[in-house]
Amino acid sequence: MKKIDLNPRGFTNSPKQMDLSRALNFSKEEIWKEIVDYKNMTLWFPMIKSVEITKKGENQEFGVGCQRECKFGNDLFEEEILHFDPPNKYAFKIKDNAMIKDHLAIFSVEEINGKNSFRFQSYFEPQGNFIKKYMMKKVMLPFIGKKALKNFGKKLNNN
Repeated sequence: MKKIDLNPRGFTNSPKQMDLSRALNFSKEEIWKEIVDYKNMTLWFPMIKSVEITKKGENQEFGVGCQRECKFGNDLFEEEILHFDPPNKYAFKIKDNAMIKDHLAIFSVEEINGKNSFRFQSYFEPQGNFIKKYMMKKVMLPFIGKKALKNFGKKLNNN
């Protein structure tokens, strides 16, 4: 299957706030299978308590146009899949909320230094006062992203 390019600027004007990756000793297909298993995100993505599909995608349940709700701590994040290119990457937009606006997240499987890696990129504008913005950009999101990738690796190893 031909890889479909993704230009984040087609979906957001926000700056890239995070770009993390983790090398894994698994095939691209094995990594992809876990990334798109949205029901099991609760097992590896910190603070996510549940993920529910509220609208199926155009060509499949979990694909472009799919809308989902993620219970994240005490908040409910509404998301929509905007780009879906198996087994390479998918991108989703999170509806503006008290913490972030104009958010685009990209989950991808890429070869980095000869190993398959799970890459997590996040573009957004933090909301709130200076301290809240700083904490979101420099503390909270990097902590959550690193923990998610670490947990993801552990989950794959335990399958």
